[in-house]
Amino acid sequence: MMIIGNSFLFGFCQIYSVNIPLYILLYSQILFYFPVLFFIFDAIKLLRIHKYRKRQEDARHIVMTILIIIAVVVIFIAIYNSLVRKRNETENAFAAIDVMLKKRYDLIPNLVTTVKEYAEHEKSTFAQITEMRNKSYASFSNQDKENLDSAFSQACTHFFAIAENYPQLKASENFEQLQRALNETEEQLSAARRTFNACVTDYNNAVQTFPSNLLAGMFGFTRKNVFSISEQERTVPNVNNLLNQ
Repeated sequence: MMIIGNSFLFGFCQIYSVNIPLYILLYSQILFYFPVLFFIFDAIKLLRIHKYRKRQEDARHIVMTILIIIAVVVIFIAIYNSLVRKRNETENAFAAIDVMLKKRYDLIPNLVTTVKEYAEHEKSTFAQITEMRNKSYASFSNQDKENLDSAFSQACTHFFAIAENYPQLKASENFEQLQRALNETEEQLSAARRTFNACVTDYNNAVQTFPSNLLAGMFGFTRKNVFSISEQERTVPNVNNLLNQ
């Protein structure tokens, strides 16, 4: 384009014998160069803007990916910690039951001694718990403790029923003290069972519901059984009703 323009200008000067100053020729060349220069500058500017935007988009994608990974890790950690806390709560609740079972376990000698003193031929009623009393409580498994709880509840029912047929037993100071201790322990044990079952239910819900069940399966969190006993065993014997029958 510039070559064509200059040729046209020189041809015009030769035909009409016009002398054009050199600076006009230089100026004409510059005018022809300006559009080309502007085009090149605009192209370079657009290329830089494109690269800058691409770098921004790449950086934004990297940041979003990192944030998503961090969010997933935080959620997993929160779920895992929640499962651990719930499991610890169930173990702590069972420890409260364990304390009450041990307290009631220590009452067995008094119970057996009282029966032997006033009702010798009834001692076979307590043969099972007497046999368990000969073992160390620390050696019991959780299942053994539940079995002891069930056997002791039945023995307590028989104990208070036996008292009805033995006026001397009912009137003894040992019986009254044992009655108060058993009733107090039974109330505390009942409250501890309710707390334990609530903790176990909360823990089992976390183990079996999504998405916490995914981590529970990965890290070996398994459901636990609630402390279940029969209605007869759960009911604290009402000594007054037994004695007034």
